[in-house]
Amino acid sequence: MLRLKICGKIIGTIIALGAGLVAIMEYVEPKLNAKTENSVYYCDTGIDGETPTTFHAHKARGDVEVIRWVSEFGEAVGYDPQKRCEEVSAQMQKYYSQGLLNNLTTGRKNGQNIICVAKAYGKPCLDDPDDGQLYTVKPEINPNEALTKLKNYRPGDPGKVLEENEQIWIDINEILENNPTKSPFK
Repeated sequence: MLRLKICGKIIGTIIALGAGLVAIMEYVEPKLNAKTENSVYYCDTGIDGETPTTFHAHKARGDVEVIRWVSEFGEAVGYDPQKRCEEVSAQMQKYYSQGLLNNLTTGRKNGQNIICVAKAYGKPCLDDPDDGQLYTVKPEINPNEALTKLKNYRPGDPGKVLEENEQIWIDINEILENNPTKSPFK
């Protein structure tokens, strides 16, 4: 009889520990770049149903396309469009969560042009371990043009080309207010 009580307590404890472990794992193991209740920037399939796309979950407008990852730039070193989408979305979410994702600009890192986060308008890329980097620009592309196209993106429109080589800054809200949405609210 005593053995039966002890076995019952042990089994009850094991079940409780197992349930607790499952609950903890579900809490601490968020899906990488999946849209969650707390995420704002995430990677998903674009409006076209195919292209990996960085989205912003906008409270008023729905899911706003921010960057469509169509370029194969980076595939030689393991950064296909899907991986770039996931990593850049995670970086954007990180800077957003820190209250730093307000101004985008261009910079250089490891000898390459980058699109990065600036602390304020007119300031350089952030001075953090990542240098505020969101993504690397193709070597043949003027980084200011890339940033301007990001701001002026419209489906079927290649975007305006900037003619100057001076560094520019854009407010991320200009993108979020004007770019197309995946699921507009009605």
